[in-house]
Amino acid sequence: MKSLSQNSKVNSLASNGKKSSLGLALIELMIAITIGAVLTAGVIQIFISNKSAYKLNEEYSALQENGRRTLRRLGYSIMMADHWGIMSTFDVGTKMAAATTVKSAVTGLGNCDGDWVLETSTTNGDVVASGIRGYEGENTLAEIITNSGLPSGCIVGSEYVANSDIVVLRYADAGQLVDKANLGSTSDPNYADTVFIRGGVNNIKKVIFPFTEVALGGDVTDLGVPDVDGVYNYPYAVELYYLRTCTEKDSGTGCLDKKPALVHLRLSSETTNAPEFVEEVVAENIEQLQFLYGVDLDNDGNLDDYINADNVTDWAQVISVSVSFISRTGIKSPEFSDTNTYTMLDYNHTPASTDAKYHRKLYEKNILIRNRVRS
Repeated sequence: MKSLSQNSKVNSLASNGKKSSLGLALIELMIAITIGAVLTAGVIQIFISNKSAYKLNEEYSALQENGRRTLRRLGYSIMMADHWGIMSTFDVGTKMAAATTVKSAVTGLGNCDGDWVLETSTTNGDVVASGIRGYEGENTLAEIITNSGLPSGCIVGSEYVANSDIVVLRYADAGQLVDKANLGSTSDPNYADTVFIRGGVNNIKKVIFPFTEVALGGDVTDLGVPDVDGVYNYPYAVELYYLRTCTEKDSGTGCLDKKPALVHLRLSSETTNAPEFVEEVVAENIEQLQFLYGVDLDNDGNLDDYINADNVTDWAQVISVSVSFISRTGIKSPEFSDTNTYTMLDYNHTPASTDAKYHRKLYEKNILIRNRVRS
């Protein structure tokens, strides 16, 4: 038999063994917690990095989509400028000058009123439709109004992006030909308050004789000319493109953000006061916009030079437009700083230091005014 003292030693050793075992488990737990915390922090950091990369990729996609949208919208409008279907610019210009009923029906923006919406110009003594007119950018909108004759009240001066160019385009929209039976319709779309250019040709002994009317949809139906081959009803389009300092705005308080946007003013038939000249955003985060105009100076059908709006003496000689704009991301990248100077045709653009964290892409394209170069 073991003595009492021996049993005490055994119990003491067992007790010490348990204490040692308990101490080791606590240390292991602390190590495990520490390793777990480090791993968790790493996973969180990877998640944050991936999220940031994903968001930046989204912004790059939006930047490219804005660029494509801008080129597509501007490209169509410029290509269609001075397009009057089968009518000449002289035929349409004469009718526009006499369309007093339409002019008085238009709800304008400031001095972009009915007379301006159906504005004509004079070429070689003839009254013609004004298909294109550009305005060279200045530091303020007031300078453009004073120096270049842009109508006042169309654009809010404080919302104009400094030094950006402005262009106005007018045309008969061949993408929306409308049957005579629908011209007086007040449903969606509202053709009764749409300004139409209705024209056609009569082939009499092979002599082409054009006829043209410029009127509201409700009036066009009374012209007494049937829809037959060679008679077309074109919605009349007038668009003023400019850069605004914001994308979202309130009619009462003005700009609600600081995202620059490409905006166009257009003639709309969808408003209560239609036909009305309204403002719409085309693409957001467009930071700068420049144009040069390709001119045929000797009227031989060939492009001679690209010049800015201030140097164009006869807008009827413009047969092409060179477009340059900068699209940027919608969010800033903290680790990035853009210190580049972008050469945009005849203008050099350096982003403001407060906007250096945005990524950017420069787009440029030459666009032919199709109606002026067709053979």
